[in-house]
Amino acid sequence: MQDILQRLLYSGALEWNGEVFLGKHQSLVSPELFDRVQVVMGYRQRPKLVKHTYAFSGLFTCGKCRCSITPEVKNKPSDKRYVYYHCTNGKGVCVVNLSVSGTKLDEAICDAIAAIKITPDIIEWTREALKAIFEGERKFLHDQHQSLASRRTELQRLIDSACEDKVEGILSVEDWLQKTNNWKLEQSEINAQLTRSQDYNMD
Repeated sequence: MQDILQRLLYSGALEWNGEVFLGKHQSLVSPELFDRVQVVMGYRQRPKLVKHTYAFSGLFTCGKCRCSITPEVKNKPSDKRYVYYHCTNGKGVCVVNLSVSGTKLDEAICDAIAAIKITPDIIEWTREALKAIFEGERKFLHDQHQSLASRRTELQRLIDSACEDKVEGILSVEDWLQKTNNWKLEQSEINAQLTRSQDYNMD
C-alpha cells in the first residue's frame, strides 16, 4: 500500500532520472491530492515537475483535419532525445500518421523565411501605412486632450459658480460641499489623464 501511494504514475506524471514529466495517460488522482497524501503520510517531497518549452507549440495545425500539431520527445538508444511534431488527431478522424523532426521543421521554416523578399515597394507601403497610423493616433490624442482640457475648465467654472451661490445663500453648505468635492474629484482624474497623455506624447 505504501508503494502504491507513492507512485507518481497515478497522478498523471512520470519520473525519469530524478526529474518529473507530464505523461500522456489519464491520471487516477489529481496532482494536488497526490501532494497532500505525500505530506500526510510523511513521504519525501515530490520532485519538481519539469516543463519544457517547444519552439513551435501551438503554431501549426494539421493540413488534413485542422487539429493542433503537438511536440513529442523521443529517446533514442544512444540516450539522445529528439523532438518530433505530429497531429493530435483530436477529432479522431485524421488519416495522417506522420511526424516530422524539430530539426527538419527548423530548416523548412528558415528556408521559407529566407525566400521572403522585401522589395522597395513593400518598404514604401509599410512606411506610408505606419505614417498614417501615427497621424491618426496623434489626432486622436490631440482631440482627447482638448476635450479633457475643456471639461476641466468647465468644472472650474462650476466650482466658482457654486461658491458664489453658497455665499449668496442660494446653495446650502451641504450641497455646496457635495457638489464641489465631486467636481474636484473629477478634476483630479482629468489632471491624471492629461499627465499620462503628455508622457505618452513625449515617448
